[in-house]
Amino acid sequence: MVFIERDFPSQAIDEIAWSESNSRKPIYHMHKWFARRVGCTFRAIILASFLEEDPMTRFYDHVQLTNAEGNPPIVLDPFMGGGTTIVEGHRLGCRMIGIDVNPMAWFITKKELESVDVDSANEEFKRIENAVSQEILSLYKTKCNCDSETDSMYFFWVRKIQCRSCGEEVFLFKSFLLGKLSTGERVYYCPWCNKIVSSKEAPICDCGRDLSEAYTTNKGYVCPSCGFLGDLTTAWLSRRNPPDESIFAIEFDCEVCGRGYKTPDENDVSRFEAAKRQFLDRRRQLFETVIPDVEIPWHDMATMRPRCRAYEKYHQLFNERQLLSLSMIMEEILKIDNLALREFFLLTFSDSLNANNMFCIYNSTARKLEPLFGGHYFSPPTTPVENNVWGGRLGRGTFRRYFLKGVRALKYQNSPHEVRFNSDTSPNGSARVRERVVIQGDRIGAEFVSRFEELESGKDIFLRCSSSEELDFLPDKCIDAVVTDPPYYDNIMYSELSDFFYVWIQKAMASNLPDVFGEPTSSNQREILVHSKAGKDDDFFVGSMTRAYQELHRVLKDDGLLTFVYQHKRPKAWTALLRILLASGFYVEAVYPTHGETPSGVRAHGLHYNTILVCKKRRSKPHTVFDDKLRDRICSEIAEILDEHPEVREREATMLAMGKAIQVYTKSIDFKDLNGKNETLERAMGMLESFVHDCVKTRPK
Repeated sequence: MVFIERDFPSQAIDEIAWSESNSRKPIYHMHKWFARRVGCTFRAIILASFLEEDPMTRFYDHVQLTNAEGNPPIVLDPFMGGGTTIVEGHRLGCRMIGIDVNPMAWFITKKELESVDVDSANEEFKRIENAVSQEILSLYKTKCNCDSETDSMYFFWVRKIQCRSCGEEVFLFKSFLLGKLSTGERVYYCPWCNKIVSSKEAPICDCGRDLSEAYTTNKGYVCPSCGFLGDLTTAWLSRRNPPDESIFAIEFDCEVCGRGYKTPDENDVSRFEAAKRQFLDRRRQLFETVIPDVEIPWHDMATMRPRCRAYEKYHQLFNERQLLSLSMIMEEILKIDNLALREFFLLTFSDSLNANNMFCIYNSTARKLEPLFGGHYFSPPTTPVENNVWGGRLGRGTFRRYFLKGVRALKYQNSPHEVRFNSDTSPNGSARVRERVVIQGDRIGAEFVSRFEELESGKDIFLRCSSSEELDFLPDKCIDAVVTDPPYYDNIMYSELSDFFYVWIQKAMASNLPDVFGEPTSSNQREILVHSKAGKDDDFFVGSMTRAYQELHRVLKDDGLLTFVYQHKRPKAWTALLRILLASGFYVEAVYPTHGETPSGVRAHGLHYNTILVCKKRRSKPHTVFDDKLRDRICSEIAEILDEHPEVREREATMLAMGKAIQVYTKSIDFKDLNGKNETLERAMGMLESFVHDCVKTRPK
């Protein structure tokens, strides 16, 4: 019996995972992916799926796993997403098969595994830098407070609407605060006299205005001219085009006087207008070559806020200066001859879009830009912040910094590491010491195949961009283990979110990879999720996932394990999971909690925990009935897992308890009640939910 069937080192992995989720391995920073799980968790899952001993005894070793026949095991991830399972399995010597219906997931995973020479990347960056950096930086120059010309870091914009009562312009300030300085001072903008105001006390401008409160909220506005209370969304959408915008402040980095804020002068405004004219002059040619001209299907999307409807196409999420700068970079990238190197730069470019659009906001406490996808949704801010696309000495999210992040990933490929906490404490005894452990011989560099038969001959990675509902390219009982992070019911709309990046990559890659990037968007009718606007309900999710899991049952060896991570706070999602497992012939052998994606940043929210479910093929029909004895057993095992994890919050405790209830149920029940009548699944789940609710509510605080 392998280790994961009887135990899992949750406490040891959680300690590493909590640290890693705040500072991920560089390879998982190559490109934004949504709800990406930490690598250490999947390294431990794969180790524990093939070792009989505790995986922590081998966690920091160079390990070449083998299956029962003594060969490198074949591990399948049918929902590979950002590629965490594939990368970690590859590092452990497994032959990996990764499948995802989303082209961006396929592309990101491919580039995480594909070696690119660091020196060649640096040389190519220098070529691009020499070609366009000065021209782009000239678009973002400003005069600082000491009258020196310097680089701007951020441009602060405010969107404006017409008052529905008096017709006057209303500048949509939710706050006049710009930044909080380390000196304790706070910096404000006064819209009445167009001045920057610094204060440690109450923010009163010299003009007498109190800057502590603005006149716009998330829902409404108060017109400063007539006092009218208006609905913000109605006013925002009252005309066909997006709201007008004005620059009201600039943050700069000056070598003479340091970092500071200023109001824009005539040169700043004229510099932007000149960039705008330059873009408009080249607009037709750029749309033909590098800029996507693709409509955003807001009416079919769940991840949008109502005001998004003012933006009809993806390029409208950027201003003209951003589009001009980005197009200069993209044109140089497309000149790269080496395909692997060009794809690396395309991935870097795509990732940089997250911080170079007009849906970004400013974190006044940390004094930095926050990218668009701080959450899993689109929401146009009333006061967006524009980045310096190429970037100077300081500033977050510039193309230069994204390139450096990509280089760190390439270096990690050559020398992967894990995080370890040694047994010593820090000098004051308050914290354990965190260190990086380089695992020699664990280099990441895949040899890709296009058919399963080639994988069997010893080559190591087979990636497909397709649905997992049909795995006819895999023979029966050929997979040693399935390790995956499947769709979580209605939690994340992957294609809606990734299309923001995809439309740019598609423009550049359609001719090279028409099978993957042939469509204008990544939206796919076979994407498995619950999405009412797309006509995908609970039955669609269960039916699609059941077909996928039935295929997993077919290709998995009889003694193989299906191990996956699941997270959802709503019982309905767990009901769906139970239906899928029962219909596909699996039962849950073991359940373990583990830390998930750590909520962080100014837009953080979500669950801290995931549930790991270890499943096996059902070989015989169980004969237990759903009686008081089984109820007591379920409640006892729920109480045991909650006692082991007293730190979890109530909604996370409910999630862990539901996983444990499903484990006991799938191992025991034959769907007969005490009277011998067929028991409906809905009734069974109602009972399980009741048990879970009672156990969670009555657990010791």
